[in-house]
Amino acid sequence: MKKNNKKRIIMGLFAIVLVVLIYGIGKSLATPNSTLKNQKVDGLSFENATIDYTNKLSTFTVDVYNENKKVYNMKSINIILKKDDNDKVTLTYEIDKLESDEGRKIIIDQIDYNLDGYKQIKYKINK
Repeated sequence: MKKNNKKRIIMGLFAIVLVVLIYGIGKSLATPNSTLKNQKVDGLSFENATIDYTNKLSTFTVDVYNENKKVYNMKSINIILKKDDNDKVTLTYEIDKLESDEGRKIIIDQIDYNLDGYKQIKYKINK
């Protein structure tokens, strides 16, 4: 009877370890979207910024809202992404204006560079 209990305990522990390993491997193979901090710059609100890296291509997405009470004229927005090791990448989105209270989704896709590790973000408005 003691032998059967030991065998059950060992099989139970083996099953638990196996489940944990499968879960951990599955989680490490998945590439979750990186969500970046919301910011306000000169009356423009940048929200829900994400980076997705799939099939060796990155996609950057952010919602921008004009919270000013007038039309906001500009030439472009520089999106400066930074890693913890100070490596920087700058993306540029050309845009001429946003009406008062207008929102727009900025999508920059087909980026042939892995942006997955970039966790810091800064926006520069070019007027």
